[in-house]
Amino acid sequence: MARHADRAGYDAVWVGDSIVAKPRLEPLTTLAYLAGITSRVRLGTAVLLPALRHPVVLARFTALHTEASIQATQRGISEARTSLREVLPTESVEGAIAMWEREGARLLKVRRAVGLIEEAFRGRQFRARL
Repeated sequence: MARHADRAGYDAVWVGDSIVAKPRLEPLTTLAYLAGITSRVRLGTAVLLPALRHPVVLARFTALHTEASIQATQRGISEARTSLREVLPTESVEGAIAMWEREGARLLKVRRAVGLIEEAFRGRQFRARL
């Protein structure tokens, strides 16, 4: 269904998280799969129940999903540079790409923070440096 939505021009595909839905698909795993088979639609969760997951597992899934999204976007940027050269001014394309790269750097900082949280949950001791 997500492939059809992608091809038909829909803006987004949303998945939910429910303990009563049948079949119950884990939303973050489902989103990771959908990211690999779609190219244009935005993906998201309508509901995500964090109480059903260990915080470290939730943080890891979220970081991996973000990383997969960044990689998919980088592939798209590479293709866009080629296809948009003929229809847009180069500075417009490069400006949009530069904005994405700044945002990507921010997301990488989030991924690093998730890694530190995981280490803390595993018992690693940290000392504050002022």
